[in-house]
Amino acid sequence: MRRRGRQRAVIDPRPDTVARTGRFKYKPGTRIMLLQEGTWMDAHVVDYFGLRDGNRHRVRLGAARDTDEAVPTMVLDLNESNHGKLLFPSVTKYAESRAQYYKELAAKHSAIRDEATGKELRVEYQRIYLAPNEEQVDVIPEDKGGGVPAAGSHDERSLPLREFLDSLISASARDASSTWSRIVRVGSRAEIELLQQQLLFLLSARLGEGSSRIGLVPIVISSMSKLAEPAEGAAKKRSGSALTRVFESDYGAQAEMLKQAMAMRSLVIVLQITDTSDMLHLTEAIIEELLSNCTIVICTDPEIVPEALRARCECWRIAGLGLFANDAELGDKHLKELLRRMLPRGIATESHYCRIVRLHIGSTLGAPGDFR
Repeated sequence: MRRRGRQRAVIDPRPDTVARTGRFKYKPGTRIMLLQEGTWMDAHVVDYFGLRDGNRHRVRLGAARDTDEAVPTMVLDLNESNHGKLLFPSVTKYAESRAQYYKELAAKHSAIRDEATGKELRVEYQRIYLAPNEEQVDVIPEDKGGGVPAAGSHDERSLPLREFLDSLISASARDASSTWSRIVRVGSRAEIELLQQQLLFLLSARLGEGSSRIGLVPIVISSMSKLAEPAEGAAKKRSGSALTRVFESDYGAQAEMLKQAMAMRSLVIVLQITDTSDMLHLTEAIIEELLSNCTIVICTDPEIVPEALRARCECWRIAGLGLFANDAELGDKHLKELLRRMLPRGIATESHYCRIVRLHIGSTLGAPGDFR
């Protein structure tokens, strides 16, 4: 318990209410990026106060080589939330590299192939509704005005994926006392693919809107075996992180940007866990690294997720899907196959099409009676 004037603040330190902090000790002249009034800014260290004062430093805004001495210094306790060691020439250069990555990620995950029709569908138009895993009733938000399901519509038991992500990356979600990571239970590999595509596209679009406050960087780990692969070559040995090696295998040109994001604990890690064999690659060190960032675990059974990770996550599930195919040319054959797959077939053979609660299609049907 700590007194604040006449008020008392009760502190209950537990694994789910606190976050481990690091020890920071920088030499004078070290370049850092500092969070000031919601904006990341260039700064450098003027002085370190010593071990007795913990992480307290004297800093000044601006680069060390061209700082105006008239700019006043500030005394701050540096932590993971308010600063990061700058690995780029400037904050602007880092933001440019991050913006380019958002564009590449959005382009890579902008379309998905529909199994029933064989058509490419635009990911931005599809809808996924999530609900807390303990919920038993799938209640899907009503659309206002028809057409594409409204991205902002919701009720207490179901949440559109867009709103799910907005709450996840909001400033309040980054509080140490909040549960930041999530587990999403899916029913099939098709749902894994659909959810992953939507997550990465929506995250890149949302984070690429230009907010300097939200500097998160999405990364996907679709193959757990990559975490166990030995580093090959001097470049990979220098990375020193299994997560960095996974990233470099797909976006080698963006390796420095990822290292900067990792230093700031700003990764959004989309992690696939499909069976118990994946657990062999989740070492204690990797789990700790996952928990130091925002992690979204996609799995068919939350019980196979290691307890150390599961205990720090909220558990959600897919409650419904919205399929938008207005921009695809669908014939009678396509529609018959699509509607056939939407029919309930029992739990053992149920597909993700049985979860469709919003269907938007454009088609030139045959004469009455042709469609059966």
